[in-house]
Amino acid sequence: IGELYKEAVTLAEKYSVELEVLYDYAKYLYGQNRHSEAIEYACKLEGFYGDTEDADGIKGAALYNLLGLSYSDTQRYKEAEECYNKTLEICKRLVAANPAAYELEIVTTYNNLGNIYRVTRQVQKAEECYTMALDKFKKLVAANSAAYEPYLATTYNNLGVLYSDVQRYGESERCYIDALEIYKRLTKMNPVAYDSYLAMVYNNLSILYQTMRSYKEAEEYCSGALGIYERLAATNPAAYEPTLATTYNNLGNLYYVSRKYKEAEWYYIKALGIRKRLVRLNPT
Repeated sequence: IGELYKEAVTLAEKYSVELEVLYDYAKYLYGQNRHSEAIEYACKLEGFYGDTEDADGIKGAALYNLLGLSYSDTQRYKEAEECYNKTLEICKRLVAANPAAYELEIVTTYNNLGNIYRVTRQVQKAEECYTMALDKFKKLVAANSAAYEPYLATTYNNLGVLYSDVQRYGESERCYIDALEIYKRLTKMNPVAYDSYLAMVYNNLSILYQTMRSYKEAEEYCSGALGIYERLAATNPAAYEPTLATTYNNLGNLYYVSRKYKEAEWYYIKALGIRKRLVRLNPT
């Protein structure tokens, strides 16, 4: 697929036609975790429809959102914030004419901005973005739960991470539990789509309870995450083995602080085995 995209991009650049393929290729590169290359090709499009005022403005919003994600994943947070704000500016202009079509893009961008502010320790700004997204997603869910509940669960989880970071553990726990209830329901309907999200919240709850020294609850949720990641890694090791190794390591930490040293050793060795293999495949 990558080679076909590359050939199409070469032709598009040579003849200055079908330039949208640059965006498609950049999106493909982002999905392959090739963020620097994704940024390179996405930036080539800024002059074409990055700031358009017409109906194609949504293309500019999508472009800046992709750039924001790529910059964020490469820890270039200032550039990511600038791109998300450009996305927000375009979407606010578009939503004035068609709220139903573009409101989701606005709310998702608030969530992305919240992520940037959280990792850069701008706690008040992060909380404002997440809370705004949460309120809007609740309204959208009331109108169409099937379409918007996954986004609502993600926002609950993000807010839970923020509250955990600033030691507001009770609020963090409530947010994680709200996310967990949604993901459990979604997983029953579509396990392929939502198992990994359920495992993520299990992991987050486990870490939270370990921090609160509630070791029994921490072990329960970490074991729940582990069961899911072991199953996912068996069918798709490239995608899930890194997270599986992290979960083994987390359970090792939990048993270590609980002074269950034999169990801790066993899980640390499991994590180490995976990470050694991953390092051989991709040392960088």
